[in-house]
Amino acid sequence: MRSRLASGLGMTVRSSTPEEAAAFVRAETVKWTNAIRQAGIEPQ
Repeated sequence: MRSRLASGLGMTVRSSTPEEAAAFVRAETVKWTNAIRQAGIEPQ
């Protein structure tokens, strides 16, 4: 599975605690929400 994610999707699999995973998701949500707003993208 790890190699399929890396070769097919360019993803890096890493281990983390549940708290680290939750913090990562929160940070990504903020980052992409801001990028979408700045780009002026509206839901359809």
